[in-house]
Amino acid sequence: MKHSMQLILTPDQGKELIARAVVAREDVQTAMKENRLVVVAGTTNAHVARLVLEQLGCAEGFCADGFMRGAVKPAGKNAGEFIGDVIIEKGVYLKGKTIADIGDTLGHGDVILKGANALDLATGETAVLIGSPVLGTAGFALRAAVGRKAKLLVPVGVEKRIGTTMAKAAALANDPGHAGPGLLPLPGEALTEIDALKALLGVQATLMAAGGIWGCEGAAVFAVEGTEEQLAACRALAKELQG
Repeated sequence: MKHSMQLILTPDQGKELIARAVVAREDVQTAMKENRLVVVAGTTNAHVARLVLEQLGCAEGFCADGFMRGAVKPAGKNAGEFIGDVIIEKGVYLKGKTIADIGDTLGHGDVILKGANALDLATGETAVLIGSPVLGTAGFALRAAVGRKAKLLVPVGVEKRIGTTMAKAAALANDPGHAGPGLLPLPGEALTEIDALKALLGVQATLMAAGGIWGCEGAAVFAVEGTEEQLAACRALAKELQG
């Protein structure tokens, strides 16, 4: 018999949940051990990078505040020192390297994790804001994924959901008369909190409400369905994520 409960997660808690599910994936683990795993710097991927480095025993000195590029942040708030992307080659951390250093050699068997700024929750389509005339890290990811069949995964929280189709959003952002960054749709598989809950616990989650105050701005309220045992595990995980 199925039962249901509500689960409330802040964006940061959602990022940690997604990261746990990403790192537990078989394709990610295989890429780490046998090929190459590229965790492109970003706020969601900072959680992924930390877990990957902890697994390899080399997380000392890792600073999430410096693991980002071009984040949307308050005026006057500066990121920490950029430390490069996290690139793992056959179990070895290539410290200080970025996707630009190896991007044109990535291909079949390699896995790239690239965050997004926009999510169509209904279709799973994602897109990233582009400020570079040569597409920045997304350019390397696309060439590897589309041209040489590397696997592209897109960890992205439901906070990034948009209210129109991805095609329309991209057309608006990329119009020659539009001032501001462009928007590039990504061909990779989106991995949200909903996907993470399914992968880790086997439950079905539906986004049913959102918002909050006093540090819970952007929080997501999920209706979670599953067996009594699955919901008990969900409560335990929620307690762990919420500290």
